[in-house]
Amino acid sequence: MIFIPADAPSVPVLVNGGTVNICSGATATFTIQNPVANVTYRWYDAANGGTLLQSGTMASYTTGALTSSLNVYVEAVVGGTCTSAGRATARAEVGGIPVVPIVTAAAGTICPDSSVAITATSTQAGTTFNWYTAATGGTPIFTGPVFTTPALTAATTYYVAASNASGCMSATRTPVTINVYAVLPAPTVSIASRTATSVTFSWNAIAGALGYRVSTDGGATFTQPSSGLTGTTHTVSGLQPNQTVTLQVMAVGASECQNSAWFQGGGSTDNPAGNLVFVPNAFTPNNDGTNDILYVYGTTIRQMEFRVYNQWGQLVFESKDRGRGWDGTMSGRKQPAGRRLQLRAPRNPARRYSRK
Repeated sequence: MIFIPADAPSVPVLVNGGTVNICSGATATFTIQNPVANVTYRWYDAANGGTLLQSGTMASYTTGALTSSLNVYVEAVVGGTCTSAGRATARAEVGGIPVVPIVTAAAGTICPDSSVAITATSTQAGTTFNWYTAATGGTPIFTGPVFTTPALTAATTYYVAASNASGCMSATRTPVTINVYAVLPAPTVSIASRTATSVTFSWNAIAGALGYRVSTDGGATFTQPSSGLTGTTHTVSGLQPNQTVTLQVMAVGASECQNSAWFQGGGSTDNPAGNLVFVPNAFTPNNDGTNDILYVYGTTIRQMEFRVYNQWGQLVFESKDRGRGWDGTMSGRKQPAGRRLQLRAPRNPARRYSRK
């Protein structure tokens, strides 16, 4: 039989049932509910016996830094000898540190004044994500797995931390930087060369450009340069002598919002030796889009007869229409090189032109 004196103190009652949730590396503080004056509280590391951790009239006990869960025990003592019938159990539940979250953005670079969704994920269930504008300190600007940025005009870095049910935060915050496209500078267009029927334009290469667009109708329609998407020259052919042509060039970026403004350059074809009628002495009917058809050029031609013969004097092609040229075929078959051309201008029979 255990004898308990009538004036023995009651077993202490702890706040929150004596359980405290903390993060790894933190301390735990246990508090006695409604402490009694002149009562000494003794804290131990065991339910019976054990090592005395703290003794005094203080109504709380704080552990050292903990990395694992811990039980401590407390009893009440009156007069130095009258002890409560048992010890109350206090427990510190140490929560693990959440893993650093993984962050993915819908786009790493966006157009000015646009927003983008950024998503945080974790391998640990029950994780809460807090978003910040700084790597340390500050208050969250958003809580949740998917954060949509405001409209951005400059590169901006956001940081996300993970927390668990114990309120423990990840050791570091994961940064994610959203860049904003800058508009490319416009190329400077100049004339590289010209002939009686063509003008070749060139422009400076633009850093960061993925290619170029060219237009001869003020940007209403455009194509890639004749030198290729990333080329820096373009030839406009099929022109009349002394004809003026205007070319606009645009540097193309990774996004439409990065494209440069159009830059305009102009020039005219040559007028060879003052001759108002010009017939090229060669053409290349290979269907590459350049010089595929042989035309008669002139700024003052009123009427004309254009004939092509083979070496046996057989008529291969004939036209009285300056807009209709020879494509190098006869009856749908390609002809070998070396044909004789005869150009007849009926308004001035004395002037005749021939080309080999």
